[in-house]
Amino acid sequence: MRKVLLSSMTRSYLLLILFVLVQLQASAQPSDTVRQLREVQVQANRIQPGFNEFSASLIVINRPDIERSPGLSVADLLHYYAGVDIRNRGANGVQADAGIRGSTFDQVLILVNGIKISDPQTGHHSLNLPVDMESIERIEVLKGPAGRVFGQNAFAGAINIITRKVDHDYMRVQALAGDYGLGGVRLSAGMVEGTAAHHFSVSRDVSDGYRYNTDYEMTNLFYESRIGTARGEWNILGGWSAREFGANGFYATPAATEQYEEVQTSLVAVSYRIKPVTNWLLQHRVYWRRNQDMYLFVR
Repeated sequence: MRKVLLSSMTRSYLLLILFVLVQLQASAQPSDTVRQLREVQVQANRIQPGFNEFSASLIVINRPDIERSPGLSVADLLHYYAGVDIRNRGANGVQADAGIRGSTFDQVLILVNGIKISDPQTGHHSLNLPVDMESIERIEVLKGPAGRVFGQNAFAGAINIITRKVDHDYMRVQALAGDYGLGGVRLSAGMVEGTAAHHFSVSRDVSDGYRYNTDYEMTNLFYESRIGTARGEWNILGGWSAREFGANGFYATPAATEQYEEVQTSLVAVSYRIKPVTNWLLQHRVYWRRNQDMYLFVR
């Protein structure tokens, strides 16, 4: 009996010694290696870069593309480009909405020479532009989120319309006619005097409509002057657009055939660009936009 007891005590001592040795061995092992990583800073830049500096998809519609297009309005022109969804109500862009990559019309920002003209009332009026096709040098379509740089309404993208910079004197007259009482006339002219360049355009389009209560009358006036100085350039811009049209089924149910709308859009902008030093550009801009809308459910 005593022999068995000694054997058990011996076994306990051995286990205790083994446990202590294991703990000492674990303590003697080197600790985990700690490596100091380089610091990474993520910053957002509020300086507005050019459209060509974005990583998002960009479409540039140049003047030759505009002249080859059969479209009569900006809405008709944009309809031919992938990723841009133009939802026309009526012909000749009398009322149209712009979407990009499946967005709504309130999620696309419309600009003219970088001036935001998206309407605060509703995106239905964003394409009520006082700028004719003859007055456009190019159109830049940014497909992708741009709200960080351009602010609200640029959730899905932005459409920037760049007007023409006149470099010689010219005058151009166009006329059109077609079925359903379609008719129109357009006059545009440019003049250069020293460091000043002036551009003027006026247009008038009418139609009896291809179906009941889709008649329309549209008038556009546009003027722009660029005046160079020793240190910079003044830009003075003004435009006015008036649209009167029957809105058969435009907004309510298809059964609402007596709708009617009149919209007037005015735009005035003055800007001055100056380069104080190399690689620096300062631009001061003041603009005013007004939209007047009268809608009748029963004409």
